[in-house]
Amino acid sequence: MAYINLPPTLSQMFDELDKRLRRLETAVRFTSPSVSTNPANPKSADIIYNSTDSALKYWDGTAWRWIADNNVSSPLVTFTSSWTGTGLAYTGFPAQGVYQRVGKQIHFQIKVACTNVTNFGTGAYSLTLPFASAYDYIITGGLHDVSANNHYVLYADLNIGSTTMALWYPTANGALGLMKYNQPKTLTTTDYFYISGNYIAQ
Repeated sequence: MAYINLPPTLSQMFDELDKRLRRLETAVRFTSPSVSTNPANPKSADIIYNSTDSALKYWDGTAWRWIADNNVSSPLVTFTSSWTGTGLAYTGFPAQGVYQRVGKQIHFQIKVACTNVTNFGTGAYSLTLPFASAYDYIITGGLHDVSANNHYVLYADLNIGSTTMALWYPTANGALGLMKYNQPKTLTTTDYFYISGNYIAQ
């Protein structure tokens, strides 16, 4: 005769406990390893906790990427932007930038000091970014005329698939003109300009 609502047997109870312990053990086995330096020979999708940087990281097949959260953001990375224009000449690396990457979101700032310019040239100016853009953007910036203590608005035109931004300035009736040695003002070696903004990388 069958019985209803009997309590579980000891074997059933221990079997369930054993299953739970095994699941817990499996979870512990897959805990991200804590290391003080990034491993030298990773495989794609490897995840680690870097105790020196206090951050989770994953290997995307090319580099270790930070997994940002509300407590720890991805690092600031400095880079040199290429400032170009017809006839433009300078010594050193006047265009210095910094960026922060979270996934495909890039926040950046570039400052260009004219101190070491030997020839401002005649052609339109452009700057480069560290990652190609996934979309078209207009990004803002400014030119500081140090001698006159004056400021001018600048725009950078970033096109899909490109790392190069053409530089523009506002003209009459909402139009834009290409930034040159004498537009929006005649540049001197005391001047500097900057571009900053956000974009989504490819």
